[in-house]
Amino acid sequence: MTQNKIIITSAKQMASPAVDKLVSALAKRYDFAADDYSVESKIDPKLESGFTIKVNNDFYDYSLLGKLKNLAGALYSSDVDLDDISKEALRDMLFNHNQFGAGSVWDLTAGKGSLEVENGDKNVIEPHAKTFSTSAFAKESSLYAKLLLAKKVSDLSDDTQNKLSDIFDNQKQEMADVLSVSDGIAKVRGLKHCVNGEMIIFNSGAIGLAMNLEKDEIGVVLLNLEDSVQSGSSCKGSGQVLSVPCGNAFLGRVIDPLGRPLDHEQHLQATHYRPIEHPAPAIIDRKQVKEPLYTGVTAIDSMIPIGKGQRELIIGDRQTGKSTIAIDTILNQKGKNVICIYVAIGQKMSTVKSQVALLRARGAMAYTIVVAASASVSAAMQYIAPYSACAMAEEYMYENHQDVLVIYDDLSKHAQAYRAISLLLHRPPGREAYPGDVFYIHSRLLERAACLSDNKGGGSITAIPIVETQSGDISAYIPTNVISITDGQIYLESDLFFAGQRPAINVGLSVSRVGGSCQAKSMRKAAGPLRVSMAQFRELQAFSQLSGEMDATTAQQIARGQRLNEILKQSEHLNRSMALSLLLISLCTNAGFDEVPVKDLRHYIDSFSEYLIKERSDVLTEFENIEVVTDLEVNMLKDIFNDFYHNSLSEKQQSDAAATAETAETAEVKES
Repeated sequence: MTQNKIIITSAKQMASPAVDKLVSALAKRYDFAADDYSVESKIDPKLESGFTIKVNNDFYDYSLLGKLKNLAGALYSSDVDLDDISKEALRDMLFNHNQFGAGSVWDLTAGKGSLEVENGDKNVIEPHAKTFSTSAFAKESSLYAKLLLAKKVSDLSDDTQNKLSDIFDNQKQEMADVLSVSDGIAKVRGLKHCVNGEMIIFNSGAIGLAMNLEKDEIGVVLLNLEDSVQSGSSCKGSGQVLSVPCGNAFLGRVIDPLGRPLDHEQHLQATHYRPIEHPAPAIIDRKQVKEPLYTGVTAIDSMIPIGKGQRELIIGDRQTGKSTIAIDTILNQKGKNVICIYVAIGQKMSTVKSQVALLRARGAMAYTIVVAASASVSAAMQYIAPYSACAMAEEYMYENHQDVLVIYDDLSKHAQAYRAISLLLHRPPGREAYPGDVFYIHSRLLERAACLSDNKGGGSITAIPIVETQSGDISAYIPTNVISITDGQIYLESDLFFAGQRPAINVGLSVSRVGGSCQAKSMRKAAGPLRVSMAQFRELQAFSQLSGEMDATTAQQIARGQRLNEILKQSEHLNRSMALSLLLISLCTNAGFDEVPVKDLRHYIDSFSEYLIKERSDVLTEFENIEVVTDLEVNMLKDIFNDFYHNSLSEKQQSDAAATAETAETAEVKES
């Protein structure tokens, strides 16, 4: 039978009667028989004064150093100026501040069974302050706290000063030992009350996530400082799930999944934190998705509309423009009071830098947060990245009642990271070596996207996950999982991409299950027949390649389809407003572009769009608020385009004539 062990560590030698009295109280509290425990006394001058007690895996800190660390943690996470800290606030930091979450206050002189538990606010101190005050910086942080104490000592009563040196509010913690460390996974024994997803803090300052709760040990995934954790190291539970900082301070910044800046700018000071795991809103707390979220891509806004609070998947092979559509959607939210969060999972950091540079150049970083877990970081960091981003989004939705757009780029790499972690944790593999709960990791993430009801104050989270396919196989494991979770998908096809159709959207396999309920009435009526027309055009085009002859009706349908196809083509990062898309579709479906050769149509569409934006903004304003596009508006558009087209032709003819004359003159000069 294993004997119980009591270890008392003091700053200086304690008197034998005091030790005996302390041990007697401990034995009584724990019901230890006289021959069922051993006592070990240690001296550690670093404690400054007071003592610590370890009873098996329970740890109590009555030392001055412990309270100074608590104070350092509180000061580290506070944005209050030192000169503004009141006597009451300082005393609260010293005696009531609970650095590691839920703790207890224990009076050793109390009778058996009178353990009083005081639950602290788990969100007072965030994980990084905990790391700061328990890491290699502990010595510096305690010195910093002592300097503040010296500065404020005149404000403290004699009773409080005496309390500093001997009697402190204690904090019960389970201490555990690291059995082994391998590939970023630590096997830990001793945390009997640990919960799944709890943050584990190691004595080196490393942070881990408890993921495997077994009978005798816990599998902890290390999130940082992996090399500092070794077999024999000690650790303790935090009493809370992993939390990330939130707030407007992160707008315009590039951060890692733990909220630490990656853009080498000033340090981020946050005062509020949210757990990365949070229940999805209940059905009664949601309302129907009715408000559109425009992407600036005509093909999507017309045929596959996305609403605020929807989950729309972008799926396709690599290098087909998935991330481009996502970035264009962020660019299109400028001035629309939508907060955007872009999560880069498993991408090259050079790619992330180029995307951030584009967003910054276009002024989009003012309302965007970039959470980067690049391919060079651990699988654990890639795994928590989307949950961290979702927690930040929930802060805006629940607290500020704002609309948020979250882009997960991409969940294929997220699933691969989770597969790597699961295999290292020795979880049984299933289909394609993924664990059995790989569906659940994405469902619980995407279910948090919602449109809150008015009773809850409104606000929404729109989720756009991206999934990569292999050779167009959308029936693979992860693609089918995410398709079944989301409210529709935008399928990008490699053949269309290489044929010059950009964006390469396959209309037949793309769908929005929210549909026209979140679409403007004018766009819904104008784009209603568009999907059918494009599907018929693709079939007729494929058939016409096999036949040498076709009737006039078929030829007209193919010509109209070719013009519609040109309308739906769009250069990257060149967004169109809803009014401009509606205007172009209305013109094309009513034979407004029939006079223009198909090979020249793309050029004239871009030029005409630029002309409308610069010279005829009144027309775009009218179409922004129009409910139904009548024949009157269509005829007006035709007149405007015909005038523009013929003026452009005249200018082109004059330019060609001038160029011809200049060429002839140059030739004559050479001959002479």
